[in-house]
Amino acid sequence: WHQEGEEKMMMGMIGVRTRSALILGVLLSLFALASATGLYGATPDSGVFQVLSYDSCGNAKVIAQDRTFTLHTDNQCSIDASKGILYANGFDLASGANQVKGFDLATGKLVSTTPVTTPLTGVSLDYNPNNQQLVVTGQNGAQIWQTKTMTPGSNSSTLVATFNSSWVDVLGGPSTLDPTSNQQWISIFNGVTNEATNLGIGLSDGSIVQGVDSHNLETMDYDPSSGAIKGIGLSGGQRTLVKFSSTNTTEVLYARIDGGWFMLDGGGSALDTNEGVLYSVMSIGSTSHLDFLVGVNATTGTTLSASMLNSTITPWCMVYWPSS
Repeated sequence: WHQEGEEKMMMGMIGVRTRSALILGVLLSLFALASATGLYGATPDSGVFQVLSYDSCGNAKVIAQDRTFTLHTDNQCSIDASKGILYANGFDLASGANQVKGFDLATGKLVSTTPVTTPLTGVSLDYNPNNQQLVVTGQNGAQIWQTKTMTPGSNSSTLVATFNSSWVDVLGGPSTLDPTSNQQWISIFNGVTNEATNLGIGLSDGSIVQGVDSHNLETMDYDPSSGAIKGIGLSGGQRTLVKFSSTNTTEVLYARIDGGWFMLDGGGSALDTNEGVLYSVMSIGSTSHLDFLVGVNATTGTTLSASMLNSTITPWCMVYWPSS
């Protein structure tokens, strides 16, 4: 009886330990995911394509590397915020094939490679959380603009919109996705009216909506708290905050960014939707080439942080992985 009782006690203790280990494992996993949220970017400037994490002091940590891949140009990243996957659009160095690669920000692992069938130039890339698909817009070999959707890791795409060659690519221009209206917004130049334009592409019906970019908008980020698309513009030699929405495409200059920032050195921007901070890479004055990672209050334009960046870690594109 004593032996049987001791065996049951031992089994009970093992069960408790097993459950405790499982609970601890889950808690550690959740902690790892929580601590992994934040600002990320991608760059090939070191000679190797890298995904990096950044803190508010501009310190960078390498999360992933890929020696077979590079980016097309600036603003070629997007994020699946529900899973913490950064998607980057570029090409295979050996074959030149256009592809989108997905990197897990918590582990650094490559989790998907998605070929862009019928290669496109001037591509804008965004992730659509409504259907977990990638959205790419660019020109095909016949100079016709196309918007395609793709499931990450698949070998096929769905054509959702086409528009003619009178539109001119803004190389490395910004884009964002409004999940409420289910539209991809891109920066493009109207070759007929000779106007910079914000173009909204309906992903459900292929419809096209446009609004004049009258404030030299160089970044775009969807703000879920306001439903507006916010970005950094330039007016009177000063960097500004500009917004418009899918329901009102008229731009509004609503704040001026202090600190004397002038040049916007590629890399796009990323909006911390938890704290309301908009990050971008800028420099002071029109001739300086010293890059700073700058965080500004996305409501008032007040500069909150500015850290000088080493040229090999300056991001060509940025995303923010918000905490849930």
